[in-house]
Amino acid sequence: MLVRLRPARHEDIPDLLALINAYAGRGLLLARTEASLRTSLADFTGAEVSGEVAGCGALQALGPGLAEVRSLAVRADRTGSGLGRAILERLFDEAGARGFREVAAVTSGEVRRKTPAFESRGHDVGSVETGDHHPGDVRAVEL
Repeated sequence: MLVRLRPARHEDIPDLLALINAYAGRGLLLARTEASLRTSLADFTGAEVSGEVAGCGALQALGPGLAEVRSLAVRADRTGSGLGRAILERLFDEAGARGFREVAAVTSGEVRRKTPAFESRGHDVGSVETGDHHPGDVRAVEL
């Protein structure tokens, strides 16, 4: 499988929406609108396999030295292929290049079990209660 990781482009928006909102429909990601993607498109990395968008992820600045990984999604037929890990590694590299010292991700328990890339890099995972919502995890990575 040849994967091309690249900045997302405007023509990717329909594919990104489909990927992200498929996960949102299962309660695993926050839903996105076309307008929200257009506004934050520069934060997104797309993963292309055989000329098609098969995955994505975003790195958004939260403050000085701190960024968040958002909207990490992989097409169902590519789940378990390592594509999500490759996107996440690219986002970590981008974070370092942009001068972020820490990267966080807020995830559900199901996503945490399926995305061990934070732990595999030797970083800590801390749980946090999210008010009236389900418990989640904040994963902080010190770069």
